[in-house]
Amino acid sequence: MLKVLIADDKPSVCGSLRRLVPWERLDAKILAECSNGKEALEIALEQQPDLIIADVRLPVVDGPELAERLHKLLPDVSLIMLTDFQDFAYARTAIRYGFTDYILKPLHKTKLDQLAGRIGRLSQERKLRDRFHKTLDDAHMRDKWVEQLKLGEPDSFNAFFESAFQSLRSARDHVVRDIGSKLVAVLLEAGKSSGLHTDYQGLPPEQIWERFAQAKTKAELHDLVHDLIDDVTQYAIERKRSRAMFVVECVNSLISCKYGDPEFTVYSVAAELCLSPSSVSAVYREWTGDNISAAITRQRMEQARRLLSDTELSVQAIADRIGYPDPNYFAKVFKKNENTTPLQYRSVTRHPDAAFASPPAQLST
Repeated sequence: MLKVLIADDKPSVCGSLRRLVPWERLDAKILAECSNGKEALEIALEQQPDLIIADVRLPVVDGPELAERLHKLLPDVSLIMLTDFQDFAYARTAIRYGFTDYILKPLHKTKLDQLAGRIGRLSQERKLRDRFHKTLDDAHMRDKWVEQLKLGEPDSFNAFFESAFQSLRSARDHVVRDIGSKLVAVLLEAGKSSGLHTDYQGLPPEQIWERFAQAKTKAELHDLVHDLIDDVTQYAIERKRSRAMFVVECVNSLISCKYGDPEFTVYSVAAELCLSPSSVSAVYREWTGDNISAAITRQRMEQARRLLSDTELSVQAIADRIGYPDPNYFAKVFKKNENTTPLQYRSVTRHPDAAFASPPAQLST
């Protein structure tokens, strides 16, 4: 609920605001009323309102001075100035402190409707801001985003980021900056845990924070966070590719070295690489389009063809050498893959012309 402080030296104005603004419907409530700026500041520091509605010509501490002090002491507080037309130029001096909402007196129905509309928008903004902060402060959600970003999967985080900036586009800069700083913290955490030490345009984290602090507009903040998401994601994708290719190279190397072991399977590969069989199989399939068992068989068949062509080893000896203790099973696998038997393959490769020679003509008697 939006907490409101009213500061005006005219009791009739305070009464009108109290009675005629639909506070409950706007999800807002009046914390207190006061008649001078000094008292308003004291109450604000004690009770931390979300909104102060103050007359520009308050006694003791006037509206612009109140705005200046609030800007330093309570930058999260919103301020709506009540001003007569002749004081409007005077009230505008508060612009430099980021307080740009004004309502011109007298407070007839149209003006009260305008005020209610602005209070409603502030109430909605506060709810959104609290929701975004709650999400960003949720350790489980942060961990989930970090893991997704490390995998090069930024969609969930990116959707939250765009929703936050779009929903708070009319909020004051410090509100967006506050949300933005937490988004940057998540991104830097993801980058650091991925091994990324220069996250944004080659800058180390401390310089990223400096760039963030120097951003003057919401658009600059948006672009910085957006670019940082891209950089962290791109690094994660490249790192994922690099690790995957390393796994593929290791698998191929193991197959080349150990294909002759009859006990060598995808489980052996996984054990050598300290990965689960499902993980190593998934990586290999994703990056080669092949499966490990097929790659092992293909290596064995390649060596079988070489040995059949280039050596005098028996089929049984060849089978044993390439990881098939049972020569009959080897012959079955060879026939399935090469569409011929081991002996036929040897005959064709040793005497290629014989395979195409015509049978001798029969002599007539």
